[in-house]
Amino acid sequence: MKRILSFSIVLGLLFALAACGSGAGGEAVPTEEAPESGFVFSSGILTVLNDEGFEASRNAVDYKEVTELVLKEGVRNVPDYFGAMPNVVRVELNEGLETIGSGAFNSMTGLSEIVIPASVRTIRYYVFNKNTRVEVAEGSPYLTKTDGMLIDVENRSVVYSDPDIVSATIPEGVEIIEVAAFFDRDKLVSVTLADSVRSIKYSAFALCASLESVDLKNVGSIDGGAFSGCSSLRAVTIPAGCSLDCWDGEEGTPVFNGIERIVFAAPYGDIDGDLFDGCPGLKAICFTGGVPGWLDEQARCIPNGAVIRVLAEYSDEWAPDGQAEWNGFRLVICDTAEKL
Repeated sequence: MKRILSFSIVLGLLFALAACGSGAGGEAVPTEEAPESGFVFSSGILTVLNDEGFEASRNAVDYKEVTELVLKEGVRNVPDYFGAMPNVVRVELNEGLETIGSGAFNSMTGLSEIVIPASVRTIRYYVFNKNTRVEVAEGSPYLTKTDGMLIDVENRSVVYSDPDIVSATIPEGVEIIEVAAFFDRDKLVSVTLADSVRSIKYSAFALCASLESVDLKNVGSIDGGAFSGCSSLRAVTIPAGCSLDCWDGEEGTPVFNGIERIVFAAPYGDIDGDLFDGCPGLKAICFTGGVPGWLDEQARCIPNGAVIRVLAEYSDEWAPDGQAEWNGFRLVICDTAEKL
């Protein structure tokens, strides 16, 4: 779990570093600045007039004193991790805004809702706090809201979801579930993917503790931590040809935690990193084809007591001498795929 939450720690450090320059000596500066500085701060309201106003205000205002953030028409881009504003309860975004950077509003735990202007075409990662409901202004050609999910139309991706989402049916045409799109949605129980979905990014469904089922259908790649911390997800089938990347930077991050049964459909995709690391409750690993080339290396992380289940038509490859085990793991031969 420590590695599952590593990005949250990094996020906190980024905000802490950004906050170091806020206000002289860490003290609030509740005085109104001249508009030439790019911002105005008065009575808890920080008004940013242009892109330069973010950096200018960070060095002059104690962000802990900010309760409202207002962006004016001169702002085009909200920078990544520009600073922690934990007491903000209202954000007003301007028409003309184009990009919202990673982590921009993530620290605003009291921000219950926000409306994205129609001009915004790019929303990066971890932008909003998990408590924030996001709506899109009418007429946006770039973003749309569907069944509690924020969808990037141009990139065909789900980028965010409502805090209280219970069931997610990804609409046809979506190809990517973006980084942390459903992160820590503790009420989410089931996910149904469209046939068009090809990629699930890092931590897309991490810490969805109530998630019980997901049909991966035609997914071709799954990144590390995609389902980490999904303690109610007991079984999953990896589609044919699907690759799993279990690495996040220099640290390995398991795709799953809590899985008890996993089925690999042949032909198998590649695995980078230790897939089974962090799955101590794994009881059965099932294969619809022969021995995958990566299994020897992955076997070192398979917990003792796990059983390998394979189809009878491939038994000669798994047990050429008729043995009842494979590399020390009990081998169960099944007549049909339904019995795997």
